[in-house]
Amino acid sequence: MLNNIILQSNYRDAGVEGAEQLFLKYGERLISGSLQAAVFSVSGTLKRDMAEIIYLIGKLSKEQLSVWLKATLEKFPHNEGLCATVEQLEWFHKNVLESADLRQVYAQIRDLIRLYM
Repeated sequence: MLNNIILQSNYRDAGVEGAEQLFLKYGERLISGSLQAAVFSVSGTLKRDMAEIIYLIGKLSKEQLSVWLKATLEKFPHNEGLCATVEQLEWFHKNVLESADLRQVYAQIRDLIRLYM
């Protein structure tokens, strides 16, 4: 919501510019770390927290989320043993980008986790 207000008012200051720089500098690491943790490391409510990070980055920029998520998924194991196929990873990417709320992103991550069990 704050982001929409800033965009509508075209408000710019050092704080806004600093936040944008941090977003661009660390966004890919946030996506990569969050998704890898959700799928391979953390349990319980932490998975939902990882989904929330991904969801919120998508609210800031779907374009950046798409690029960063694609780069992350390219590093995931695929087409060998108990893991996702390239097509399943592409499907996950598409569905996360189309998700309208946190619950949907979390459901997509939960489905992805099942492919790696």
